[in-house]
Formats: sequence, C-alpha cells, structure tokens
Amino acid sequence: IATKETDIWALGVTAMEIITGELPYASANPPGQIVADVISGKLPYKRAQGMDERLWRICAQCWSPIPSARPRMFEVVRELQGM
Repeated sequence: IATKETDIWALGVTAMEIITGELPYASANPPGQIVADVISGKLPYKRAQGMDERLWRICAQCWSPIPSARPRMFEVVRELQGM
C-alpha cells in the first residue's frame, strides 16, 4: 500500500541510487534474498565511500523499519537545506 511513509523510504533509495549508480540490495544473491533482507531490517545500501555523513543519516532515517519513525518530507527538506 502506497503511503507517505513508503514515499519517504523510496526517496532515500532514489537518492542513494543517484549517488552510487546501484540498485537497492544490489549485493543480494540470489534475488530472493532481498525479501529476507527487507524483513530482517537490513538497509538497502551501505554508506558510499566519501559520502557526507549528514546525507547518509538522512537516507538511513528514511529506511526505518518503523514507518512512523521515518522523517516527514519537510524534515528531509530542512536537513538538505541545512547542508
């Protein structure tokens, strides 16, 4: 079900895909491992080498396994503007 919280999760993934050029869970092998990774709370990406810590923190917060704990869009925008 699409919600504001799933949109935030997708925003974090989209940002990392732009930064790394990789799909989320790219190292999952076989591809069925992705489901297990998501269920276990494994993040879809690792921090990219040289990536700004603040940007990494924003992305990681977007992937909170508890949807209500994910930042709201205005919070993401505020953090990005502060960078």
